[in-house]
Amino acid sequence: MINFTFWLVVTLLVLHYCNLVWLTGAHQKTPSHYQFMPIPSRVSSQRT
Repeated sequence: MINFTFWLVVTLLVLHYCNLVWLTGAHQKTPSHYQFMPIPSRVSSQRT
């Protein structure tokens, strides 16, 4: 009972932590890099 509860809590914490890390990492970095890297370069190159 104690072992199962401990495993359950640890699993939930790890999943929650990984979910937060994945959301912040993938959700923030990917759109930022995709929007900030190609758009200014291409827009500057095309307009100039």
